[in-house]
Amino acid sequence: MEGNFAIEVSTDHVAVDDETAVVIVRGELDRVTSEQLKLHLRMVLDGGARYVCLDLLDVNYMDSSGFGPMIEAYHRVQAAGGAITVVCREVMCELFEITGLAEVFALRHRREDGLAYLNSLR
Repeated sequence: MEGNFAIEVSTDHVAVDDETAVVIVRGELDRVTSEQLKLHLRMVLDGGARYVCLDLLDVNYMDSSGFGPMIEAYHRVQAAGGAITVVCREVMCELFEITGLAEVFALRHRREDGLAYLNSLR
Protein backbone atom coordinates (compact mmCIF):
# COMPACT_ATOMS: atom_id res chain seq x y z
CA MET A 1 0.00 0.00 0.00
CA GLU A 2 1.27 3.43 -0.88
CA GLY A 3 0.42 6.79 0.54
CA ASN A 4 0.90 8.89 3.60
CA PHE A 5 -0.95 7.93 6.72
CA ALA A 6 -1.05 10.58 9.40
CA ILE A 7 -2.35 9.48 12.74
CA GLU A 8 -3.10 12.50 14.82
CA VAL A 9 -4.36 13.39 18.18
CA SER A 10 -4.77 16.92 19.40
CA THR A 11 -4.95 17.96 22.98
CA ASP A 12 -5.94 21.19 24.60
CA HIS A 13 -6.94 22.22 28.06
CA VAL A 14 -9.08 24.80 29.75
CA ALA A 15 -8.33 25.93 33.28
CA VAL A 16 -11.55 26.03 35.26
CA ASP A 17 -9.92 27.41 38.39
CA ASP A 18 -6.54 27.17 40.15
CA GLU A 19 -6.91 23.44 40.81
CA THR A 20 -9.25 22.21 38.06
CA ALA A 21 -8.61 21.69 34.36
CA VAL A 22 -10.45 20.15 31.45
CA VAL A 23 -8.14 18.27 29.07
CA ILE A 24 -9.75 17.89 25.65
CA VAL A 25 -8.55 15.12 23.35
CA ARG A 26 -9.51 14.84 19.68
CA GLY A 27 -8.62 12.24 17.05
CA GLU A 28 -7.06 8.82 17.42
CA LEU A 29 -5.43 7.73 20.65
CA ASP A 30 -3.08 4.79 20.13
CA ARG A 31 0.51 3.72 20.76
CA VAL A 32 1.81 6.42 18.41
CA THR A 33 -0.20 9.32 19.82
CA SER A 34 -0.54 8.38 23.52
CA GLU A 35 2.85 9.98 24.22
CA GLN A 36 1.38 13.38 23.30
CA LEU A 37 -1.44 12.88 25.78
CA LYS A 38 1.02 11.81 28.47
CA LEU A 39 3.11 14.95 27.97
CA HIS A 40 0.04 17.19 27.95
CA LEU A 41 -1.35 15.67 31.14
CA ARG A 42 2.03 16.05 32.84
CA MET A 43 2.11 19.72 31.84
CA VAL A 44 -1.37 20.31 33.26
CA LEU A 45 -0.56 18.52 36.51
CA ASP A 46 2.82 20.24 36.83
CA GLY A 47 0.87 23.50 36.50
CA GLY A 48 -1.00 22.75 39.72
CA ALA A 49 -4.20 21.01 38.61
CA ARG A 50 -5.40 18.44 41.16
CA TYR A 51 -8.81 17.88 39.60
CA VAL A 52 -8.88 16.85 35.94
CA CYS A 53 -11.81 16.30 33.63
CA LEU A 54 -10.49 14.33 30.65
CA ASP A 55 -12.82 14.98 27.72
CA LEU A 56 -12.65 12.14 25.15
CA LEU A 57 -15.90 13.00 23.37
CA ASP A 58 -14.06 13.75 20.12
CA VAL A 59 -11.79 10.69 20.20
CA ASN A 60 -12.81 8.48 17.29
CA TYR A 61 -10.45 5.59 18.08
CA MET A 62 -8.57 4.43 21.16
CA ASP A 63 -6.58 1.29 21.83
CA SER A 64 -5.23 0.03 25.15
CA SER A 65 -2.11 2.22 24.99
CA GLY A 66 -4.35 5.24 25.58
CA PHE A 67 -4.94 4.04 29.13
CA GLY A 68 -1.28 4.45 30.16
CA PRO A 69 -1.24 8.25 30.29
CA MET A 70 -4.60 8.27 32.05
CA ILE A 71 -3.44 5.81 34.71
CA GLU A 72 -0.26 7.84 35.30
CA ALA A 73 -2.36 10.99 35.72
CA TYR A 74 -4.75 9.15 38.05
CA HIS A 75 -1.89 8.17 40.36
CA ARG A 76 -0.52 11.71 40.39
CA VAL A 77 -3.85 13.36 41.24
CA GLN A 78 -4.57 10.74 43.89
CA ALA A 79 -1.19 11.43 45.52
CA ALA A 80 -2.04 15.16 45.50
CA GLY A 81 -5.45 14.57 47.08
CA GLY A 82 -7.36 15.26 43.86
CA ALA A 83 -9.38 13.27 41.36
CA ILE A 84 -9.80 12.60 37.67
CA THR A 85 -12.91 11.88 35.66
CA VAL A 86 -13.32 10.85 32.03
CA VAL A 87 -16.07 12.15 29.77
CA CYS A 88 -16.77 9.92 26.78
CA ARG A 89 -19.39 8.45 24.50
CA GLU A 90 -21.08 5.15 25.39
CA VAL A 91 -18.98 3.11 22.94
CA MET A 92 -15.81 4.38 24.63
CA CYS A 93 -17.26 3.67 28.06
CA GLU A 94 -17.42 0.02 27.08
CA LEU A 95 -13.61 -0.05 26.77
CA PHE A 96 -13.28 1.29 30.30
CA GLU A 97 -15.83 -1.22 31.61
CA ILE A 98 -14.10 -4.18 29.94
CA THR A 99 -10.77 -3.20 31.51
CA GLY A 100 -12.28 -2.56 34.94
CA LEU A 101 -11.30 1.11 34.80
CA ALA A 102 -14.85 2.53 34.68
CA GLU A 103 -15.01 3.07 38.44
CA VAL A 104 -11.44 4.31 38.67
CA PHE A 105 -12.13 7.17 36.27
CA ALA A 106 -15.72 7.97 37.30
CA LEU A 107 -17.06 7.99 33.74
CA ARG A 108 -19.52 10.64 32.64
CA HIS A 109 -21.18 11.39 29.29
CA ARG A 110 -21.15 15.20 29.46
CA ARG A 111 -18.37 17.59 30.41
CA GLU A 112 -20.73 19.45 32.75
CA ASP A 113 -21.40 16.22 34.64
CA GLY A 114 -17.68 15.51 34.93
CA LEU A 115 -17.04 18.95 36.37
CA ALA A 116 -19.98 18.62 38.76
CA TYR A 117 -18.53 15.31 39.98
CA LEU A 118 -15.13 16.90 40.61
CA ASN A 119 -16.74 19.86 42.42
CA SER A 120 -18.62 17.44 44.68
CA LEU A 121 -15.29 16.02 45.88
CA ARG A 122 -13.84 19.33 47.00
